[in-house]
Amino acid sequence: MVPSKRDVSSATPPATYFAPTERAEPHDLADSIEDVVNSPIWQTALQVLGGWVAVLNEHRQVLAVNNALLRALGIEDPEAILGLRQGEMLHCVHAHDHPGGCGTGKACGTCGAVIAILAAQQTGKPREGKCALTSQGNDARLDRVFDVRCSPVDGPRGSLLLLSMRDITGEERRLALEHAFLHDLSAPLTALVGTSSLLTPERVAEKPELLNLVREAADALVRDVTIQRILCRDDATALEIGVHEVRPSRVMKQVETILSGHPAAEGQTLVVEEPPDDTPFATDVGLLSRVLVNMIVNGLEAGEPGDQVRIRCEETVDCVAFSVWSRCPMPEGVADRVFQRYFSTKSGDGRGTGTYSMKLLGESLLQGQVDFTTCETEGTTFRVALPTRPKKA
Repeated sequence: MVPSKRDVSSATPPATYFAPTERAEPHDLADSIEDVVNSPIWQTALQVLGGWVAVLNEHRQVLAVNNALLRALGIEDPEAILGLRQGEMLHCVHAHDHPGGCGTGKACGTCGAVIAILAAQQTGKPREGKCALTSQGNDARLDRVFDVRCSPVDGPRGSLLLLSMRDITGEERRLALEHAFLHDLSAPLTALVGTSSLLTPERVAEKPELLNLVREAADALVRDVTIQRILCRDDATALEIGVHEVRPSRVMKQVETILSGHPAAEGQTLVVEEPPDDTPFATDVGLLSRVLVNMIVNGLEAGEPGDQVRIRCEETVDCVAFSVWSRCPMPEGVADRVFQRYFSTKSGDGRGTGTYSMKLLGESLLQGQVDFTTCETEGTTFRVALPTRPKKA
């Protein structure tokens, strides 16, 4: 296997990458918690407001939560979470990336909850945001999306924050499926329509391979529909893997055909480099094509007219690695969350499944390794490295 790692600095981390690290002194925290617990107004607000609700102090620490949040977390004693920050309370995988805790790591600068909290503090007005959160439980990770609203409120000892979170994961999953059919599936559908338009009796007689191209385009479309169903059901094991011998050049040609006419490619050039060896290897061509298409579309959407995106292949005795390069580097906080489900820097609902599916399909199903490098001088390169002879499931 040929792993690829993102550039990592060995320098001592700064005091914070985003939000302040300071927390309340224990006695001040206890006094603030007692104020909220003994306040009829705060207790009424916690009872009547829907969704998950928490009262925070100026240091983003939890002073009280409503019963809905306690039930969702499976907590009977609320004291177990008092004094924590929202990411620590929800077991966010990035909550301890930095010694300062939730809000202070590299990935926190793109967290909708932290952004809304800081904006509410700075402006003194309610602020809203969308938070894609991956939590680590005892058994597995869980990806969720929340609509977040944070409102500053004057308290007896200074300003407090009322934080409400509404779980919209189901809505995002539905919108992601809708986006896939309206956007992602347009590439193989365009390829199918374009190729089938060439199927006149005369052209087929001259180029019988056109029939194979139509069949491949149709197979790719059916495969993509199946993959979307699997992603929406969160059950990758339900997808049947079909492993066949194929040459790297054939895979790259299929990807090039799928992307011909794709909206993201307008004004840009996809450069397909000829594989130096082109030795056959065994894989599921449909799944691999989907991974590579997502990598290329990701690079195209980050680029501008006149840019190039390059795909190449390198082979060793036991590994074949495809890489996709684009000139645009990723910001540091984005790079830390690039494979997180529902996280996206692009506007619009239903985003954030493309890079997530790269990892899921490339590693869980194809037995490979998906990674990337990114820096200002060399741009961004995504790679999927696969065994030439995958183990039988």
